[in-house]
Amino acid sequence: MGSYYQFHDDDRVNALKSFGDALRLSSASGDTKRQSDAFDCLANLDWQNGDYAAGQNHAFESHRLATIRGDLYREARGLRSQAMCWNTLGNYKEGISACARARELLALCGLADGEMDSAIMSSQGEVHRAKTEYAEARKISDQIIQKVSSDKDPFDHAIALFNLTEVDIRLGASREQVEGNIARIKAIFAGMGFKRGETLCALISGDLEMREGNLATAGTLLRRCVQASQGKDGEIMTLALGLLADPERWRFLPAAENWSVIFLVHVLKSGEQLEIHRAFQFLGESFLHHHRDSATATSLFAVALEKFTQMDIHQNRAECTLRLGEIARDEGDAVRAVELWRAARPLFERCSQVKEVAKIDNRLMGIEREMQERHEKSLSNLFAVKAPTDSVGPDEGSEHRRPDEQVQVPVLF
Repeated sequence: MGSYYQFHDDDRVNALKSFGDALRLSSASGDTKRQSDAFDCLANLDWQNGDYAAGQNHAFESHRLATIRGDLYREARGLRSQAMCWNTLGNYKEGISACARARELLALCGLADGEMDSAIMSSQGEVHRAKTEYAEARKISDQIIQKVSSDKDPFDHAIALFNLTEVDIRLGASREQVEGNIARIKAIFAGMGFKRGETLCALISGDLEMREGNLATAGTLLRRCVQASQGKDGEIMTLALGLLADPERWRFLPAAENWSVIFLVHVLKSGEQLEIHRAFQFLGESFLHHHRDSATATSLFAVALEKFTQMDIHQNRAECTLRLGEIARDEGDAVRAVELWRAARPLFERCSQVKEVAKIDNRLMGIEREMQERHEKSLSNLFAVKAPTDSVGPDEGSEHRRPDEQVQVPVLF
């Protein structure tokens, strides 16, 4: 009943009540199997609501009870729920470890290719997506789509297709391809009566419209997602606010700054480390482009970059490094700018951002050509000594110069 409320009706209040009732009844009867189920359902609901600390606690209890029972399937499920929370909080090492152990347990009980295995694979793909390893994330989503039938398991098929489409937008897939996938996702969710699916489709459509430069349409769709998820869906709220808060995707319009602040407040409450530092990055963009405050922007980019480096988030590392290079160039430090842009290039390559790599190559060619021209001009000035005339010998004219007078040499720099 609780799962029906949660997934069909998108009614978190009644879902929470049903899961709580299930936990009380199973605890009273000593049924550890159903206690484990109830704790896992609560963990999933916590995660969806954005309460990841509570989700971890409930998932841990589900896993603990399953381990006591020797129930390998429920043990794996509890690990997967813990991994979801670890991943969202940015602890990818723990999340990856939990997923790997969970898949081992499923293999031991003969469920290596079942529904739960696909769910765990989805969590593994989410780590790659968060780290902007888009090619790897797409490969996992495609594997799930190939093995999960849209007829026999439409929900998992649609979620995998959603994840793949989200990555395809980042990889530059055509509008026609993305819209075709969104139409398929909508049809599956509508056939299931999955109300939350409408908001998920609006979210990914908004992402596409933003990429295509249709900012008014994108803003309408994403604000609708914020309104629909406010106070009850932490995942969609984070995703929608993260898109609204990105100044670069908004072509640096001033309105993005307000969303950056709202985004920061939201993720500080949920404790999502990746998103907190993305918010710092976005605010750095605002200070750089709207307030012309390069000092504050540099500080924000540096803080964000340190965390992105620690978490191994390739694209955001590259973007911060790129901006720091621009600031160095504007301050006249061309050597430092080249150093930073060269550091950003392989990071953009790692996350398959071909256009950004080409832009950096053009920047490097331009600034290196400019530096070479300045160097050649300096050398030309250095050796541009006036040739002597026939009427003046090599030592003539020295009588007009004081013995201690120095010949002035042009200053290079």
